Amino acid sequence: MNFFRTSPWSELRPIRGEGCWLRDETGARYLDLTAGTGCTVLGHGHPRFTRAIQVQLEKLVHAGPGVVTKEIQEAAVRLGGILPPGLNRVTFLNTGSEAVELALRVARVATGRRKIIGVRYGYYGATNHALALSEAGRDAAGVVSPLRLPPIPAPTCSRCPVGETYPSCGFRCLRHWQAGVNGMLEDVAAVIFEPVMGKAGVLVPPPGYLAAVAGLAREWGCLLIADEVTTGVGRTGTWTGVQHEQVEPDIVVLGKALGNGLPVAAVVSTADVEEACAGRVQHVQSHQNDPLSGAAASAVISLIEEEGLLARIREAGGYLLQQLRRLAGVHEAIGDVRGRGLMVAMELRPGGAGDQAVQVQRWLRDRRILVNFQAETGTFRFFPPYIVTRPELDLAIEALDQALSPR
Repeated sequence: MNFFRTSPWSELRPIRGEGCWLRDETGARYLDLTAGTGCTVLGHGHPRFTRAIQVQLEKLVHAGPGVVTKEIQEAAVRLGGILPPGLNRVTFLNTGSEAVELALRVARVATGRRKIIGVRYGYYGATNHALALSEAGRDAAGVVSPLRLPPIPAPTCSRCPVGETYPSCGFRCLRHWQAGVNGMLEDVAAVIFEPVMGKAGVLVPPPGYLAAVAGLAREWGCLLIADEVTTGVGRTGTWTGVQHEQVEPDIVVLGKALGNGLPVAAVVSTADVEEACAGRVQHVQSHQNDPLSGAAASAVISLIEEEGLLARIREAGGYLLQQLRRLAGVHEAIGDVRGRGLMVAMELRPGGAGDQAVQVQRWLRDRRILVNFQAETGTFRFFPPYIVTRPELDLAIEALDQALSPR
């Protein structure tokens, strides 16, 4: 039996993980600054998380989607304690993609409308409608496009699409875009956005941008969906990415960090959204509200709180940004460094970025340092576990410095 190759393969064959390190069958160790796909936020093999899952495995793994167990109730309470007020209706699923699909469906039913608006360069998941709304899905084979409008301009202020300068622009890009779609806004069910745009190269919106996008949704009378699959549960240094601007979405989608490597996601809405869907949305799938998922989510939230990881994320993320910006002052190949919390990107300048990127990737690989490179945006993306230390980050900084230096 061979694998269905739908994604690039790595030669890495890990057999064990410890903290920020992976170990292969030869005993070689690799520094993992990706947390897998941004998921293993507590680090590999966290003893207390592992024990919590072992205990739950011995008690109850699955009881059916219509059964509300103690573990799911506790996870719901814990989520309520970290999310913005008003978000108090939840269902637990498995992946961010399927959670986005449910959020889109709920928005359509709640509003009685059909169209969804995303943000240019956004990424909302790998399932059909989520991918169709994403930049990556525009030319993807086999994707059926839902009813949608041209995407809202992304916060690419250094390359403004209308030639303005932030902050004096007052987000004229949004007004310019709105003027072009004004006749098409009657049937909009929701606007979906990422508080920090990960697949777009870690685009961090400037102050006021998210509030301006939220204002458009309120103006049109549609729902606001925050896709917090990547940013949520601490990645940006706060529990949710929207907390940086105090934006109040109607629906929040969580994933990745919520399970620390186990498949756990959640759709959380306001009571008003649930009321608008009452009796009209029935969503039942095999692994919905599993007690094992509840135990994982509760353990993640508890350990982030008990170990003071939000402060640690802000400190480590600030240090990483500082060190990468220091490199940018030395190496002309670096065009930009940006990020929030432990969601950081180093972008290479256009032109020679291709050859330079290959050189840097090879150098990091030979030193067994795992950093994600995104060819579409020319960015190296750092999404390490929340427990990453300065000495571990220094290993990557030193390797990057060497890789970018003339030889």
